[in-house]
Amino acid sequence: MKQAIWKYPLSPGENYIKMPGRARPLAVGWQGEQLCLWCVVQPGEPEKALHFFVAMTGQDLPDDPGPYVGSAESSFGIVAHVFRIFKKEEP
Repeated sequence: MKQAIWKYPLSPGENYIKMPGRARPLAVGWQGEQLCLWCVVQPGEPEKALHFFVAMTGQDLPDDPGPYVGSAESSFGIVAHVFRIFKKEEP
């Protein structure tokens, strides 16, 4: 099956993002003022809402934030840290 890299915008806190079910996070970074997540996906697979948590440096984390995906520093000095949450049921 074909694979592609797709970009998804992120916001601070909890993020539910619809993407092909077997999407694999690849990188986190800023484009201008927008925090983004790039994932390897298989276009055409059924979509599923995946759950991520974004914390800024100094912000409290949930009890179990899940596996670390990556961190990125913006050009204006903000550092965001992204985690993949598996515990919660996804809508």
